[in-house]
Amino acid sequence: MKLPVLFFVFGFLCSCFHTQKDKKDLYKVSIVRLKSSYHGIPLSRSAFPIVGLKNKLFANSGDAVFGVDIKELKDDPIVWVKKITNINIDSKITGEICVQKDFLVFAEQNGVIHKWDRVNKKPAWEKPVNLLEPIISAPLVHSDYIFIKTIRNMFYCLDLYTGKRLWSYEMKSSSSGINLNTQVSPVVLDLQIVTSDAEGNVYALDMKTGKLIWKRSYAGKNSDSIREVVSLSDPYDDVIFVTYFSGDIHALKIPKMGESPRLSWSFNLPNDSFVSSYSIDDSLYLSTLSGDIYKIASSDGRVIWKRHIATSADYLLSYQDKLYILTSNGQLIVVSRESGKELFKRYFAARLLPPIFKDKWILLPTATGSVYVLK
Repeated sequence: MKLPVLFFVFGFLCSCFHTQKDKKDLYKVSIVRLKSSYHGIPLSRSAFPIVGLKNKLFANSGDAVFGVDIKELKDDPIVWVKKITNINIDSKITGEICVQKDFLVFAEQNGVIHKWDRVNKKPAWEKPVNLLEPIISAPLVHSDYIFIKTIRNMFYCLDLYTGKRLWSYEMKSSSSGINLNTQVSPVVLDLQIVTSDAEGNVYALDMKTGKLIWKRSYAGKNSDSIREVVSLSDPYDDVIFVTYFSGDIHALKIPKMGESPRLSWSFNLPNDSFVSSYSIDDSLYLSTLSGDIYKIASSDGRVIWKRHIATSADYLLSYQDKLYILTSNGQLIVVSRESGKELFKRYFAARLLPPIFKDKWILLPTATGSVYVLK
């Protein structure tokens, strides 16, 4: 049964959307035609155009932020969409909207950081990070700080409440100074913020002062760029995993303060490269360019299982006891985390973005601006 057509107004944009039952367990909800924020710049690994907080979802439409409410009516989902930011965006919003209880934080490609007051429904502040320093990654909010990398090898810390720049650190590089590795998200470990540059170097900075605590250079045969830096799901663990485009992964034991990290174990994929990774509990899940999925023990790098899916996976996520694999050709593959056995597989005619798990629904956004809802 089709749901009624619902109408809504986006200020200057009047449109409508509908919820359509595709099959027994699948609905397609067209919420808004999201505009691309990237213009040929590689998509950030952390770029979730739609993010969730309790009963609210927030979508990055490029030049505005939209609020999305999902409500349940009998067996069908009802979607309400409205524009929630009334600000002038000179360029495009880049990457993920950082959602907190009372505010949103997001960045423009031209280097401006915005904090939006959700309670009073108005801008709290907007501040340029620095002139002529474009941003192509999402800001990271932790405690009272906002951390952001620019493409000129600069790492900044801003005060969450005022937008004042607290400190900056230059990751000096022998390259031309343009660093597209800003897509690699920083990682917070205790009082350290761990970041990286385009040449495979990993830096740990004091979160409060920006002072360099340690730096570790890539130890491979050739200089190599970092694909991702991830930590274990337990915030009290002191291990990070660094994956490289060459197919190397290094597990680094991080000291508390003042000492250099220790290589706990390493793993190499001959003639292959990592695409994405996901860590949970005591395991690390990895996808490769050739279409392999690995489950690796985080303690020693031992391969627990390996599965070939014939195409590379853009994203890996876990929910309950399942691993959700989003492939580059529009497939959603669900496997058992324990065994790697395939449980569900479906092809969608769009590039898939990381799903949001909400009650009994799975919301699966696409790069075209539609959201599929699975029961």
